[in-house]
Amino acid sequence: MQDTEYTNEQEFNDTSLSTNNSELQGDLSQLIHYFDKMNIKEIDPIARLNKQENFAIEDFNIIVDEIHDFIFKLINKGLEINSVKQQVIEYFNNYDLNSHEVYNWLLDNKNSSNSIFILGYFDYYGIEINKNDENAFNLFINASEKNHILAQYFIGECYFYGKGTMKNDKLAIEYYEKAVDKNFTPGQVSIGYCYEKGIGVEKDLKKAFYWYEIAANNGSLMAILY
Repeated sequence: MQDTEYTNEQEFNDTSLSTNNSELQGDLSQLIHYFDKMNIKEIDPIARLNKQENFAIEDFNIIVDEIHDFIFKLINKGLEINSVKQQVIEYFNNYDLNSHEVYNWLLDNKNSSNSIFILGYFDYYGIEINKNDENAFNLFINASEKNHILAQYFIGECYFYGKGTMKNDKLAIEYYEKAVDKNFTPGQVSIGYCYEKGIGVEKDLKKAFYWYEIAANNGSLMAILY
C-alpha cells in the first residue's frame, strides 16, 4: 500500500531503524539508492517529443501511456510513495513537458483507461491542482471498469484509507485481490499487510508471510524488508 499518510510507510521506517540485520539494511539501501537514481531518460519515446511547443493528439497519447508505464514500474518496485511522486515530477522536468498543459489536455481527452487513471493520479496527489480525493476515486472507478490494474489497486487504497469514499476494509481487500490476480506486486504486499494486522480478514501471519515472500521474489523492496 502506498500513501503519504501510509501506515506501511511508517512501519517501513520504524522497522528500518530497529532491525539488527545490518546486512539486509545495507542491501536494501543500495537497492533504494539505485532505483531513486535511475535514469528517467532511459524511458522513450518521449525523448523525441520534448521541446515541442504544440503536441498532436497522438503525441499526447504517447506521453500519457509513457507516464503510466513509468508510474507502474516505480510502484511495482515498492518504492516509498514520496519518491515515486517526486520522480513523476522530475519526469516532466527532464522532458521539458508542461504538466499543467498535460493535465488540461487530460480533462478534455478521457479517451483511454490510462488517461483516466493519470487524471485521477493528478487529483489524488495534488499535482498541478489541489488534492481532490472524491474526483480521484470516481476516475479510478471509471478506469477500473475498463480493467485497469493500477486503478483497481488505487481503489483499494481509497477504501483502505477512506479517501474519496467511506472507509471499507472488505472492499479494500476485494480490490487488492483484483490486483493480486494480475500478479501486481503492491497488491501482494497490501494483502500480506492486511493478514499481518488482521484488517478486513482474520489475522494470519503464515498467509502474511506467504504474500510478502511472493512480492519479495517479484522484487518489491518493502516486501524484502518485511
